[in-house]
Formats: sequence, C-alpha cells, structure tokens
Amino acid sequence: MKKIVSYIGSHRGQKSGTAQLAEKMCEKAGAVCDTQVTWEIMTSDQLQLQACRGCCDCFRTGSCLLDREDDGGLMKEKLLEADFVILGSPVYALQVSGQTKTLIDRLSYWLHLFRLAGKPGIALTTTSSSGEAEVLGYLIRVMAYMGVRVVGGYSVFTQFPGVFQNPKDVERKAELGGTVISQYLSGEKRLVSNDRLENLFHGMKESIIRGRVMKPAEYRFWEEHGYFSHESYQSLMDAIAANTHVPGGSR
Repeated sequence: MKKIVSYIGSHRGQKSGTAQLAEKMCEKAGAVCDTQVTWEIMTSDQLQLQACRGCCDCFRTGSCLLDREDDGGLMKEKLLEADFVILGSPVYALQVSGQTKTLIDRLSYWLHLFRLAGKPGIALTTTSSSGEAEVLGYLIRVMAYMGVRVVGGYSVFTQFPGVFQNPKDVERKAELGGTVISQYLSGEKRLVSNDRLENLFHGMKESIIRGRVMKPAEYRFWEEHGYFSHESYQSLMDAIAANTHVPGGSR
C-alpha cells in the first residue's frame, strides 16, 4: 500500500479550491494505479501550529521545542510516512498563505537535512487572478531543498474561494497530476535527479562539513544517514529506493 500525504495551507478546509484540486488528483491516482493507494489531505485549519520563534535551536539540536506544544510533530510524522508528497497553497498577495509559510518556517531545518529525500512530490496553487508563477516557483524550490523530487506543479484559477473559473481545466490538470502520481507510486517511473537537486546536495554537503562545530546535529544527521558516502543525489535516491540507506535520526 502506498500513501499520499498533502498539506494545504488554507483555513477554508476541504472547501478550499487547492484542497479540492489535491483531492481530485488523489482520487485519479487511486483509480488508475495498479497498487493500492491511500491519501490524507491535511488543511491548516486541522492543525495547531505556532509561529516559528526564530530561536534557531532546530538547526543546533535537530528538533523543534514547539513540537511538544502543538501539532508540528504530528505533521512531520505524516510527511515522513508519505510515499508521495503534495504541498499546496492559495495565492495570498502574490505569495503563499501565512499558514503555509508557518509550516515551512517550522520545517526550515529540514532544508539542511534533505529530510524528505527519495520522495516524489507535486506543488499546487490556486488564484483568482495572478501570482501563481511566484507561488509555484517558491513551493517547488522549498520542496527541493527538503529533498523532494518535484515531478509536477499545477495551478488553476478560481472565480470565488472554492469555485473554479474553468472546471474542465481543473479536471484536466487533476487527471494529469493523478496519472503522474500513479506512475511513481507504481514504480512505472523511476526518480531521476536534476541539476537543481545535485547542486543543492553538493552545496549543502560542503556547508554541513564547514558548520559541524556550530551545528553538530546537522553533521550527525548526515553521518547517521550515510549522506556523506554518496557522490551524487541520484546515488542517494537510488539507495533509498533500494532500501539500502542508513535509517534513523530524529524528526
């Protein structure tokens, strides 16, 4: 059984246009995939997430103190358990929603750890007029820093919150995205690295080595997970797919 986990940064819950798009994609993937697929679409109204305090303890210790007080740890567990990740946000003032940014801020130390390495993912956004390129670009970049191999990015237009301008376009993109999800979950397609991921991996490896005294938790994570032994990000993804990477580590 394969699992899709989606986080949609909208307090409109399942009425959110972005959440509706994610649901349609998951339904399509479940219908066409030759392996059993389950999915969970988390919206920001379902979670209690405090804003990052900027203490930087997560970079030094490898964990966030706020996870003990809210649902940050729960969301991290769900993402780590996922076989496929969907990250979506409506466009708010030419950027992601505040709720989406709160989650990303709370996950910021994951950007040094490639914590979602080996997972394929898709970025989604909805807008009534503009900003879709900026938001998709930002989501895709953040996901890549977390180690996700982003295999798709989709935007659709809404007439009103939760009401689409062009339902046929929504169905078309849901079918495209669902098919892509199915191809990766079934093993029909293999994860292939790209220049962005390779550059991030090599650059971060050098940064982690240089900062091992100031940020020992990051160095320890890379060491425990065997990242240093890989000369390329493709090699790391292949090891994860073959289940030969070194497991363990904290959230």
